[in-house]
Amino acid sequence: MKHGFIFTGTEPKLAVELAALAEEHGWQGFFVWEGIWATDPWATLAAAAMVTERIRLGTMLTPVPRRRPWELAGQTMTVDRLSKGRVILGAGVGWLREEFEALAAPSFEERGAVTDEYLAIMRAAWTTDPVAF
Repeated sequence: MKHGFIFTGTEPKLAVELAALAEEHGWQGFFVWEGIWATDPWATLAAAAMVTERIRLGTMLTPVPRRRPWELAGQTMTVDRLSKGRVILGAGVGWLREEFEALAAPSFEERGAVTDEYLAIMRAAWTTDPVAF
């Protein structure tokens, strides 16, 4: 991928329109910012998947330890199926201590180990039926 567009706004309808325009004008990727009080990135990307055919779709970036791994696995799998395999999960550990405290997420100090564990759970959810962890 040489060129990707990052949407940092809060209006999902605009994001979907921009994803279609980005694809029309030759961009290879369309990414939605994921913040605590922002537009839901995976719902927005699901809508974008329905109006695009080639452009890769993903987040910039998903702080994995702030999310429930089974929900994130389901959201990413849904968008991947709708888009016929065009999802990119931009996975990170998170960096803002206050977000972890506000969400009662795993502790800020444990976020690296929790990210590894959650990614393992997600891999199992994507490839194993039934999942045991």
